[in-house]
Amino acid sequence: MRICSLAVVGLSTAAVALSITKPDQAVLGNDNQDLYLVELGPGERRWIAEDEKWALKRAGVNFMDVTETRDLGLNVKRDVTVQFPNKPAYNDSLVPLLKELKQKNMHKNLEKFTSFHTRYYRSPYGAESSAWLYSKVNQTIQNSGAAEYGARVETFEHSWGQNSVIATIPGKSDKTVVIGAHQDSINLFLPSILSAPGADDDGSGTVTILEALRVLLESEAIIKGNASNTVEFHWYSAEEGGLLGSQAIFSAYEKEGRDVKAMLQQDMTGYTHKTIEAGEPESVGVITDFVNPDLTEFIKKIITQYCSIPYILTKCGYACSDHASASKAGYPSAFVIESDFKYSDNKIHTSQDKIEFLNFVNPFAKRDKHDKRAIIVFRFLTLFTWLLVFVVSILFNVKAPANGETIWDQNKAHPTPFSLNAETTSIYWLLLLMLQLGYLYCLFTFDAELVKVAANVGSHFIVHNLLTSAFILLWVHSLFWIGELMLVMNSFNLTSLYFRHLRTQPFIHIPVVTGPLAWNFVAVLSNGAAMVGAQSLAARILANVAIWSILLYGIFFMGAFKDHTIGFELAILSASLAIHQHGIRILALQWIFAVAIAMLLLAAALAISLPPIFGKELIWRRLDDDLDYEDREREPLLGNE
Repeated sequence: MRICSLAVVGLSTAAVALSITKPDQAVLGNDNQDLYLVELGPGERRWIAEDEKWALKRAGVNFMDVTETRDLGLNVKRDVTVQFPNKPAYNDSLVPLLKELKQKNMHKNLEKFTSFHTRYYRSPYGAESSAWLYSKVNQTIQNSGAAEYGARVETFEHSWGQNSVIATIPGKSDKTVVIGAHQDSINLFLPSILSAPGADDDGSGTVTILEALRVLLESEAIIKGNASNTVEFHWYSAEEGGLLGSQAIFSAYEKEGRDVKAMLQQDMTGYTHKTIEAGEPESVGVITDFVNPDLTEFIKKIITQYCSIPYILTKCGYACSDHASASKAGYPSAFVIESDFKYSDNKIHTSQDKIEFLNFVNPFAKRDKHDKRAIIVFRFLTLFTWLLVFVVSILFNVKAPANGETIWDQNKAHPTPFSLNAETTSIYWLLLLMLQLGYLYCLFTFDAELVKVAANVGSHFIVHNLLTSAFILLWVHSLFWIGELMLVMNSFNLTSLYFRHLRTQPFIHIPVVTGPLAWNFVAVLSNGAAMVGAQSLAARILANVAIWSILLYGIFFMGAFKDHTIGFELAILSASLAIHQHGIRILALQWIFAVAIAMLLLAAALAISLPPIFGKELIWRRLDDDLDYEDREREPLLGNE
């Protein structure tokens, strides 16, 4: 398991290296600044505009923005020679800690961390995600009891709004070992507008060292300050802007004369697909250029001793992550990454850097891989059952079966307070079938990642198709009671699908998850009304109450998960209900209620969907709302321990 292995490295380095105060506030940069001084290599500097920064990153060129830290490392006078252990020590105390690393914690934290629209360091989301991270680190320290002995978390404030976060575990001396990752993310095309989940870059590193911190604080000796050195965990702001946060911190450390014995950076720790696709084994990438060779040699020994996968030596170029800031300040630094650098994740810096592409094992949701035989079975059954739904729904729209009625003739023959409009519902259904062609493309493509994601939901989609086909056949033959059973069974199937795959991409989520789920919920009401012959006055009154369940159903998903798609879908179906009910009774509460529900659902869906498009936060979401920092994901959805 890739991300857990890197947590082993972080924890082991922190614990083993132990045997070998908030910094002054740094104010960097100017929001109105036109030009920035960037360093492309040792001694190679030039002034560029901000847009040129992103052009460099799109071209794969690393740089440090040294506009406000031009003197970093220029006056290094101390002896930076550090003697690292010849071999890992303290195995008896460390090995039990390694067993406490939990994948489910990392998965849970990463789901929350990637739920922010972006973590771009100049955006409100960047400030909010940093505040959540601070709260999470503080909670970790408080829960461990380490605060009683001086452990603390503090923010290192920056002018752009997103703070760096520093957790400190005091030791017997002020000599310090630093474990770092960067917390910001970026979409290089429109940083201020487009989403940037940053799951791999560097949400993965962020949660990896967060879990290492949690486990390290389970050691009573560490908590009580009995380690030889002080340990700090750093989460840097604005790495994507040119290592801004880490430069500010190490510039302050340099000026204060801080004695940093070692700094280990973890940037991108969760992606292995390209490595496996190339037929090579999983491994920990150990960066060998622009790092301290002695510390790097020690890291190689740590990996060999404690990790279940080997290391591979690789290079990433000048200033490729925050360890470069430590090196420039004269501190020994090292850098580990998810793989050989040539197999790095090409989805970083885009809206597709999502958690589902990382190597998490989650028996309740996504599998890491499916064998070829399983993929073949998924493809055959998915295509067959989808064609079955397509043929049955189209055929019985135009032709009645023997001893039955067409779908919409049946609707006319059994008018109820939940009968739907034929035209509107048919358009909804046809659009859904057309969108499902996109899902079929994902399943049949040669892109192994898309195939994996599509196959993860395959069993649920197949069951949905079979149950829906059975329902249509039962509906046209007036077998409403058995049809209702099919719909209820499908409700359980689709609801399970929804909660097991909360973060599925929109091109799968809409046609396979929410579209069928919304239709199935309304179909339960419509078929149920036909089943009991709901035409009496009492039945119509009850229907006037039951219709509001559509609104409550939509509000639940939009409120709990900010899922606007199901809001739009239920709004369309509510409008279909209103149109048909208006045709039955010109003056009736049922269609008036349906119109009101459709409008409320549409308004709520727009309120959720529109602000992120423009890079804005929802108006009711506040940065200082403690509830917003709590992870609302359900525990059974998480990965293995």
